[in-house]
Amino acid sequence: SLTNKNAFSERDRSWVINPGTAAMRYWDGIIFMALAYVALVCPIQVALMEAQFDALFVLNCVVDCFFIVDMVLQFFLMYRAETGSGTMLEHRQSRIVARYLKTWFLIDFLSVIPFDLLALLIQSSGVMRAKGV
Repeated sequence: SLTNKNAFSERDRSWVINPGTAAMRYWDGIIFMALAYVALVCPIQVALMEAQFDALFVLNCVVDCFFIVDMVLQFFLMYRAETGSGTMLEHRQSRIVARYLKTWFLIDFLSVIPFDLLALLIQSSGVMRAKGV
């Protein structure tokens, strides 16, 4: 029985990502640039531009895809957890998922709703009002 538990733990760990890897640091840099783009471009776009299919629209969709991929990664990304013997990386995916759902998931999900795409698809003034145009 102990052997099966250890085998399950090893299998469970294979589906998680260590946040300290070089690949994750590279990914964090990409997400930082995407956030900077959103912080600089989106306020101007919302205030001054109408939704239309152009290069800026395509770039916004690409940025949205990066954020969606980042959301998926969050379900597999280990986090630091305090234990009785110090700090450790939580490797149990069920706990990783539960923590993400309880903390940032709703905010992340609401932030990736593509209001420009919805406006173009629906051509609804209500969607445009929700966007602030």
